[in-house]
Amino acid sequence: MESVIEMSSCDHATNVQTELPMYLPRPGSAKSQDATHILARTFREMFTRDFIAQETIENLITSRCVDNEYHEYYVAALQQIKEKHNRRLEEAAMLECHILQAQAQALSADEKEANRIACDLRDYPELSIPPARSHFRSCIDSELLKKHDLISPEDFAVLRVPFVPPPKGDSEPHYLLDIKSKKKAKNVPETVHLHCVASDDVIYHRPSESEFDQSEHDTLVEQKSADYSNFHPSLLGKNLWKLQMSNDERLRYRAELGSLQDKVNHLKNHRFDPPGDLLIKKNRKRRKEVGIKPAPECLDNDLPVFIAEPSIVTFTDYKVGQVYEIKLVLKNVTTVMRPVRVIPPRTSYFSVGLGQFPADHGLIAPGLSCVYSVRFSPDSLCDFDDVLVVETQSCVSPLLVPLQGRRPVPILTVPEILNVGHCLVGGIKVGQFVVKNEGGPGRFCIMPASCWPSGNYMCNSCTSVVKIDPFEVKPSAFELSAGQMTILEVLFAPNTLDSFTEELVIVCDNCQVRRLIVTGEAREPCVELVSVEDYLSDYEIGEMADVTAQHLIRFPTLVPFVYLQETITVKNCIKVEIAYNWVIVRPHHVVRPQPEEDGSNCAAVIPTERVQDVESAFSIEPSSGVLPSEGTVQFTLTYAPPSAMEYNSVLHLVLQYFLRNSSDDDSDLRDSEMVASKSLMTSYVEPTLTEVTTLEIEVKGKCEPYQVFVEPCIMSIPGQILVATTLKKSFKMSNRSMASVMFTWMNVQTCAYILHVEPTCGEIMPCSEISLELNITGSEPGRINCQIECQLSPVDEALQLHVMAEFKGPELVIAQPDVNFGLVQLGSCAQSALTLQNFSRITASWQIHEVGDACDVESEFSFCPASGEVKPLDSDVISITFQPKCCRSVKSVFEICSCDGCGFRCSVPVFAEVQKPSVCLNPNRLHICDAFKGAPVVQTVVLMNQTLFETPFKFCQVQGEHTDDFELTVEPSEGILQAKQILDVSISFKSDKMGEFSGLILPCSVDGTDRLLCLELSAVVRELSVSYSVSCDSEGNNRQYDSLAVDFGMDNTIGVTPKRFLFIKNNSGIKTSFKVECEYYQAPLMPTTPSEKLHQSGICTSHKKLLLAKTQNLADPFPKTDEQRHSDWRRSMLQSGKGAAFLICPLYGALEPFAEVMVEITGFSDMWGTYSDRLICSVDSLDSFYIPVCMTVSGCPLYFTMINPKSDQKPIFRFGTRVGSAPPVVRPARIMNTSPVDLRLDWQMYNVIPNDDKFLDLVVSFGDPFPLKDESGKEILEAQMNESEVLPLDQENSEQNEIKCPKVISLRLRCHEGITSPKPFEICPSQFSVPAYGSKTVEIVFSPETVDTCGDDAEEISCISYALGYMSLDIKDRCVENHLCRLHQYDVEHMRIDLVAAISRGLLTVQYEEDCDEPQYQVLASDLLSNSNKLLPLYTKVSRMTLCNWTNASLEFHLQTTVPFSIVDLGGKMRNSAKKLNRTDAILLKPQQNIQVSVAFLLTPDLLLVNSVGNESTESASEKILQFQRELLVEFTHHAVQKIPLCASLVLPSFELSQECVDFGTCFVGQRREIQVTLSNRTPSKSFWKCSEDNSDHNSSVGVFEIIPNSGRLDGQKSLTSDNFVIVSIFFTAQKAEDYETVYLFKGLLGEQLQRLTVKGLGSHDGRYEAFVNI
Repeated sequence: MESVIEMSSCDHATNVQTELPMYLPRPGSAKSQDATHILARTFREMFTRDFIAQETIENLITSRCVDNEYHEYYVAALQQIKEKHNRRLEEAAMLECHILQAQAQALSADEKEANRIACDLRDYPELSIPPARSHFRSCIDSELLKKHDLISPEDFAVLRVPFVPPPKGDSEPHYLLDIKSKKKAKNVPETVHLHCVASDDVIYHRPSESEFDQSEHDTLVEQKSADYSNFHPSLLGKNLWKLQMSNDERLRYRAELGSLQDKVNHLKNHRFDPPGDLLIKKNRKRRKEVGIKPAPECLDNDLPVFIAEPSIVTFTDYKVGQVYEIKLVLKNVTTVMRPVRVIPPRTSYFSVGLGQFPADHGLIAPGLSCVYSVRFSPDSLCDFDDVLVVETQSCVSPLLVPLQGRRPVPILTVPEILNVGHCLVGGIKVGQFVVKNEGGPGRFCIMPASCWPSGNYMCNSCTSVVKIDPFEVKPSAFELSAGQMTILEVLFAPNTLDSFTEELVIVCDNCQVRRLIVTGEAREPCVELVSVEDYLSDYEIGEMADVTAQHLIRFPTLVPFVYLQETITVKNCIKVEIAYNWVIVRPHHVVRPQPEEDGSNCAAVIPTERVQDVESAFSIEPSSGVLPSEGTVQFTLTYAPPSAMEYNSVLHLVLQYFLRNSSDDDSDLRDSEMVASKSLMTSYVEPTLTEVTTLEIEVKGKCEPYQVFVEPCIMSIPGQILVATTLKKSFKMSNRSMASVMFTWMNVQTCAYILHVEPTCGEIMPCSEISLELNITGSEPGRINCQIECQLSPVDEALQLHVMAEFKGPELVIAQPDVNFGLVQLGSCAQSALTLQNFSRITASWQIHEVGDACDVESEFSFCPASGEVKPLDSDVISITFQPKCCRSVKSVFEICSCDGCGFRCSVPVFAEVQKPSVCLNPNRLHICDAFKGAPVVQTVVLMNQTLFETPFKFCQVQGEHTDDFELTVEPSEGILQAKQILDVSISFKSDKMGEFSGLILPCSVDGTDRLLCLELSAVVRELSVSYSVSCDSEGNNRQYDSLAVDFGMDNTIGVTPKRFLFIKNNSGIKTSFKVECEYYQAPLMPTTPSEKLHQSGICTSHKKLLLAKTQNLADPFPKTDEQRHSDWRRSMLQSGKGAAFLICPLYGALEPFAEVMVEITGFSDMWGTYSDRLICSVDSLDSFYIPVCMTVSGCPLYFTMINPKSDQKPIFRFGTRVGSAPPVVRPARIMNTSPVDLRLDWQMYNVIPNDDKFLDLVVSFGDPFPLKDESGKEILEAQMNESEVLPLDQENSEQNEIKCPKVISLRLRCHEGITSPKPFEICPSQFSVPAYGSKTVEIVFSPETVDTCGDDAEEISCISYALGYMSLDIKDRCVENHLCRLHQYDVEHMRIDLVAAISRGLLTVQYEEDCDEPQYQVLASDLLSNSNKLLPLYTKVSRMTLCNWTNASLEFHLQTTVPFSIVDLGGKMRNSAKKLNRTDAILLKPQQNIQVSVAFLLTPDLLLVNSVGNESTESASEKILQFQRELLVEFTHHAVQKIPLCASLVLPSFELSQECVDFGTCFVGQRREIQVTLSNRTPSKSFWKCSEDNSDHNSSVGVFEIIPNSGRLDGQKSLTSDNFVIVSIFFTAQKAEDYETVYLFKGLLGEQLQRLTVKGLGSHDGRYEAFVNI
């Protein structure tokens, strides 16, 4: 029974749904029409984000940058969005235009329709015209609207098609129904029958939406009526009147005929009718659908005789012990009078009373009924079922009337889990739950799950409370009607800390059960400090702390009467609301142990009672309240110290809650293990209030006194203050406390002075300062020293400002800072002026005098006036005259004071300089050390004027011994020295006698002085001296002084002109000349270089002008370029033919005294070798100096004319790609010799092998490695012997012996780069001589080999080779004693040329017309069908390709292919297009030419067979494809074959029937029936089909079945509109009452799979199988 109960459980906990955040604020008024906040909440960022303006998009597209990939991607995406937006705007405009046009068209059509209706109602003007049907639906394009997601008319206006009844058969009188089976079927001709069917289709046509226009429908009826009006009436028979009536007339006539039939359709006598006829009229036969077998009709024996009302007797809303009754009516629906018998129910819950009949005989006439009383007496509220059986005569099966007892099932909405929540241990918590009955009424009982099942569950509800420790549930029993609700209370009283879960059972009075779970959790009070806003701190080591405090809050230092608040957050950790109270107590201090100490040793006794701190400076709000369940509460802790001291208190959070007190028996068992199972039925006393301290916070704070200072504390006014004037002096007051301070200054006012502070009073903010101003005003001169007091609030102490100042009377001011007479010459006088100014408002009297050390002596100064008065705000001028008496520097003081001597006093300094002329000579002694014989020496002395006066001077004749042996010249000899002028005097000394000169005096007279200036002279005269040095650069760095040698180094190449520099220094002051020349390799004299010559002649003025100048005469040498002129000049340097030359520039010149000359030595070479020579240096009377010269030159003087010899390019001969076995390729090459000797070249060919692992080559030579050969390549031995006889061996010079005596065997190692091979490259001839300064032309031959030698897979062979040319010299060119030594052959650099070529097979490049890798032939099998549906013998599909010869050789080849492919055209050469070849003649294709080849696919009927040779068949669910894979072979004359793939796909058609078997069922004999099947083609290929009947086994069906059409053509399925299916109609006309069966075969001409259709049918003479519509 527990599984049957229907109670819906729901959780009544309130589900708080948080509102989604809105991105826009709500409007302030409720009546606001602004809906932007709704759009913002719905569409979020799509509505609120900023849009991008059209101009911004265009600017971004215009200025798009390809360097930034992200910017490019962003602009591309933005451009796509813009295009999409524009496209949508265009679509919206197009839709708007279309809707407007449709509205205009519909309006016009509506007006026409209204006018037409109005014309029909002209005779009835009093009638109002009904609204006409709108034409908007037919004018609008619904598909276009649906495509753009718009509402179409079909969405809101459903077109109701008027009902048209189905066609009926021939109406016959009712009395002829008995003999319907006796009528003989009339045979109607087939054509006439078909036309009748067509006629019915026209008359009963149901218009579609597109045909709903009345005008179009009338036109269609008229057209089809005209089509059938030509038939003869004799062929149509009785159905002719259907074609001649309108629809309205036919309906009216049928109604009249129906009324006529109703008059004679009376109740028939049962004596003449079979007993099975009913009063209920049989339903008219429905029109039989084509192709669907009609359902078998019910027999007369199965028809009902009585109808029960109600058909099912159901009792609802019943109770136990009550009896309920329902009347059952049984109605006779037959045409005869019937008796009835009712069999009572089988169960005792239902009973039937006596029946009430319409007559006394107990029979029920047709159409009448009898009544029975059915009673129901339930013993429970469960469901009851039974059956009442009604029997009568001539009835096979009795009538069964179901009897049911169904009471609405109560449905309680109560949660499955009753969660009481959390409760404190020992506390009580009551949870209330709403229980509602949403079903039928019921009574319910609650009991523990352990008490169920129970024999009498109502006994458990004797008490009003269900107790199950630790829960109590009430009420224990309740009753709820439909829609009523009650409150279910659960009392939770835990004794231990645990989670409790108990199971209860709710039992309904219909024995349905619902189980509930009651849960609760017992918790102990627990709180925690969540956060402290600012001042949470930790204890310091050794700090005194409270013994039980858990946290420490340390407030910053404050001042008295200032408070500070701190916010702390406390969280209730349990889901129970608890009352709290804050208590402030005094701390019980202990010393906090250090981390390394053990805290157990420092344990202190915790006091049981704490003393409340009444005078605490701390307070907390709220001090009491309730902590919410698992909630947090913020408290405000206030610190307000009243005085300066340290404060310390402890905050205790005391939780208050009630605990229930049980009896004494329970108290004894409280500590036992069975407390959890103790029942709650014991009595309870009044609960007690319990207080528990759960949180202790220690608070500390300091209070300091106010700190207010005055800066400065002493105001000392420097200087004097003028009487009757006010002086303002600023000072500051700073408040360094944590609170603001009010101040008030006590001003001081006496008869001598006034002291006033502004502002007098004010407020200074914490930790700030304020600027004040002290006003000091004096009434009389004198000093003051006093104090000003300042009162502070709330501080009791006062501040004092000490002021010291001095007042004075009027005072004069001197305008000039000093009196400066400047330079005064002795014997003259000077004047100056002094200005006195009185800025005071008092007249000042003054007097002036000189003060100082010379006050007792007569003063040299005179004053005019010497005393006087200066009016207020006026000035006076004093004239001062100075008359010096001696030369000195005057520094004195003028003092100006008041006349009475006690007033003002000021002074001004006086300066003057009294001098006479003074000149000095520096130095006064001059020694000439660098004096040489016959060379003048110039020295300089300085003549300096030491005063500011102009002074004339003059030099006299030199005095001393040997004045005739030298010449002394002074420049200038006389002149005037300006003030402080320093004049340089040049003294030139020249002597023709060597030796030492001393004791010479040169006097100079100065005007204004009493004595002469004298210059003492001395000199030493020496002779000529020269030194040499060599350097590598013109700067002279790293000079070589010892073991001098001009070494050009070992890294000189041919054509390079290295330079070395010789420095000749004259170590004396004697001018001389020098000359430098070479001993052997002297270059010819060239006064200037070509560039210098051009510059000297003025032709080459500038590079730009030279470029723009006109072309000059070719005979003129100057039109050559600079490089050509330089090359000619360098060639002229080597015209001696020695291979090297040294150019010395300059060859000779003058050597100035103490000067150094740089001689540039340039080396020229055009041949390798080691060159040695000597430089001969000559300097006038000195002996010649020899310096050795050495230069080693390397390089190759030969080069190919194809490259620039000065560049780093290597000669490379590229022969390109050649076809194998092609003729050799010859390339001529010209070799130039720039050396003065004949060079013999021997060439060796090397081929580079890929992945060669060899590193070194060992070269072994016997005798001369490269002997002289004749034209046939044989060695000439006689020449070698003659050379050996002519050259004797020299034992003294080993180097020359190596050259003169040839080696017998020589071994050499070199890097391996390739192997020696004479193919495929060759240089002809391999040995030849290149004359000096001449050239030689050789031929480089490339002979391509065939590719077949390297394998079939190699399409191309790369030939990489190089040739080395070794140079040999004659004996006379290899050595010159002491000057030349040359190596040759392997010992010198060789020539190298790289040779690159490739050998290919010579294949053709194929290019197709379509962009594909191979020609594709897509062919359909229907291509063989002609328009007359006959097979063609051949169909050709042509594809063209282009064969290109991109090689450098002509290619000759043949083309060959196999069936079903054929070659039909070769570049337009095959005139006859019908000619088809499988192999062509030889075709010659020249380089860089192409030819077009047309290859056709030949489709014949034989290829349609899937099993053809070489075919691949691919079948899918819808089509079958034949694949033909062949190749077009290109056979070259050089035995290479190229394969070009050919691929063709042939699609075969196939068709299928919608069904394989057609069964007509039972049909009336002679009546023609029709069923349609569909024949479809799902392939792209067309198909032609024929249908024939297989009469091998069914000969009796001839003429019975007919199929139309029996042949046809099906198009391929290329689109949704393709005509790829046909509907085939199958007709069946039964001739006899027997079974018929036949098979139709569907065949195709293109190899389609044979389809079989089986047709069955059964003939019958029974008239009920005759169809109303003869189709």
